[in-house]
Amino acid sequence: MSLPNLIMLPGLGADHRLFIPQLESIEQAHVPAWTDPIRDPQTRRPETITRYAARLAKHLHGHGALASPYAFVGFSFGGQIALETTRHLLSRATDLPRPTAIVLVSAPRTDAAITDRFRRQERLARLVPNPLFRLTLRAVAPRFARMHELDERWTRTLKDMARDADLPMLRWGARAAAGWAFTEQDARHIESAGIPICQIHAEHDPIIPYNAEHADVTIPGKAHLMTWTHAEQVNAFILRALSGVDA
Repeated sequence: MSLPNLIMLPGLGADHRLFIPQLESIEQAHVPAWTDPIRDPQTRRPETITRYAARLAKHLHGHGALASPYAFVGFSFGGQIALETTRHLLSRATDLPRPTAIVLVSAPRTDAAITDRFRRQERLARLVPNPLFRLTLRAVAPRFARMHELDERWTRTLKDMARDADLPMLRWGARAAAGWAFTEQDARHIESAGIPICQIHAEHDPIIPYNAEHADVTIPGKAHLMTWTHAEQVNAFILRALSGVDA
């Protein structure tokens, strides 16, 4: 089966290790490095997700990632970036190649899935200095692993990602995620351009609320880290979702 190149975008605090089962099984999959967020040179405020998406698209194109038919696979925050980047690629501001599809894994389709609790937590986290923030990440990782009933391999990987997380990118990403503005009309605009948005989601996701209207495939039970805990289902969904797009 011929597939487009898959640009895999991980969630907050995560990296390519989040997609190990997909990278091991799908030859066309790769995880590009994030570009560093910047501050607006005039206001000195953190870069908006809209500006970041425009820079990311240019960065990916410059490194050849958009040179051939490609699709986005976004996990959690990575899904927000996939949608926002696609919105930019559909705008008149660029003539860069568009993706053939977007696959959302444990990710929001619109800003309605960003909870008030997450927004409160993000605001409080701004007050936490980096050393304490790092300790908090490392303390939360084992609890998150137990919540997902991760085996030894993935528990260790989760702890390693918490230890290695790029804090400036994580802090910026959390703020961008909390302030994201993306409606169902925006999602339908992408789909009306011939770019399907396909979604696999757990019925009880502790991070991104489940929406039965949006999920093409529903994973029973409680899960968020589905790229690990439900790797076979996620891989099969990606292959099935992209099997009908032009590559």
